[in-house]
Amino acid sequence: MARSRVTFAAGSAAKAFKTSESDIFDLKAGAGIRANRNFNSAVADRKEREELGLVRRSLAEASQFLALAHELDPEVGGFIMPKVAEGKSAVDRFDDLINTPVTDYLFHREIKATAEGIAAAGAIVDKELRLAEEKKSVWTEKRDAAGKDLKQAREKLQQLRARIFEDAVNGQGSSTAPSYEQATANEHPPQYIETER
Repeated sequence: MARSRVTFAAGSAAKAFKTSESDIFDLKAGAGIRANRNFNSAVADRKEREELGLVRRSLAEASQFLALAHELDPEVGGFIMPKVAEGKSAVDRFDDLINTPVTDYLFHREIKATAEGIAAAGAIVDKELRLAEEKKSVWTEKRDAAGKDLKQAREKLQQLRARIFEDAVNGQGSSTAPSYEQATANEHPPQYIETER
């Protein structure tokens, strides 16, 4: 789940980045009809902030998923939350006032830094996911081996029960059932050794 949230955050950052590029070159990112001379840029700025809001939420969710995983396995680490461009910096406030391609470009650089931070967070999530898959495969192998031993022990127990029943029905041996120690004298159940996690 953390991986999907980081992927979504990267997609939202890419959309904000593309909108920012359009805003710099004023490629009518917002609408085809201009209500005033800054309409397209204002809409582009709003779209950038919406996408960056999705980035923040997605990264927060990914961080929460890693925190839950850490509760289950203390070896799972988290990631440092990347700085997400908020549109509250001095450059962005200046862009709101004068709205030039230069201020749009400066905010574009902040969005690019956000995308790089998301890539770093994604690498950490991928590493944790790979480690979790390795642990899962080790525990799956142990479970399968224990299941195989358990199945063999159950088959031996069933054979022993059948033999005791047939002996009792056919009148072979004594009329009383053998003690547990006598019946299992030649049986060696598998010994399990508990290992540390």
